[in-house]
Amino acid sequence: MEKTFYDSTPFEYGYSSKEEILSNMNPNLKKVIEKSEGKIITDVGCGCGRNLVYSSKFANKLIGVDLSRQSLDFAKNFVQSEKLELVLANNLDIPLKDNFSDLVISDGVAHHTGDTIGAFKECVRVLKPGGLLYLAVYKKYRYYPFLYKYIIQEFRKNVKKFFKIMLKILI
Repeated sequence: MEKTFYDSTPFEYGYSSKEEILSNMNPNLKKVIEKSEGKIITDVGCGCGRNLVYSSKFANKLIGVDLSRQSLDFAKNFVQSEKLELVLANNLDIPLKDNFSDLVISDGVAHHTGDTIGAFKECVRVLKPGGLLYLAVYKKYRYYPFLYKYIIQEFRKNVKKFFKIMLKILI
């Protein structure tokens, strides 16, 4: 598998303590995890294991899937649970059987792929009938759309001008 952004830039923000992570977790996600006590929980795009920490208290079997080897290595050391299995894989092609998991978590991940609908379909494919899916995407008017609309778009419009000026300065 090719090296990802998170392999060269591991996402460890907010990992100062497990207690801090638990206190900042979405209460709706906590409730869904608690409803899956004694069952198979799969976190697709688990990153460094933030949601795996809480899930490890409730799951009978816990699967973390991520595209970054660095993130999975961090999660293994951070979570430290015998229930945990980590899988290096793309969320567009999850190497789990159909109808495998009682709870599938995709927390802020699906919209980062080139195929959000495909990522959603993969989560549904591995979900058991009657299982629970926790799918979180960024709100339409949160930080990223603002940055894209007002800052990045302006930068992109002016990037050619910028490089022409830089070439004149350098030459």
